Amino acid sequence: MNARDKKAIEVTRKIKNDMRELINKYSTECSEIAVNSPDPHLPVIAACQMAFVEAATAYMILCGAKPEDALQGVINVTGIAMENWINAIIKGNNLKAETKVNKTIIVPDESSIN
Repeated sequence: MNARDKKAIEVTRKIKNDMRELINKYSTECSEIAVNSPDPHLPVIAACQMAFVEAATAYMILCGAKPEDALQGVINVTGIAMENWINAIIKGNNLKAETKVNKTIIVPDESSIN
């Protein structure tokens, strides 16, 4: 393993730990507002994922991307990262999975342009 791979693992571990703290911090609050959820734990995961997409998109816009390009980039990289992670987990646990892919394409809403 080279230095870059080691650094990537280290950074990912730090981010994971920070994310776990956020999940723990907001778990009760999210469960309380998601009263129709059959699982008390999944609402906080959904809330964290939605907040991450919003934060990542805002970051990309701050860095100069147009809003539709920022959101499309976040959607694309999130899909790629999740696919790679899922494949690694499946392989590492001797599981099989069937993936059905949905595509989201972001375009400007011409009807909202004045």
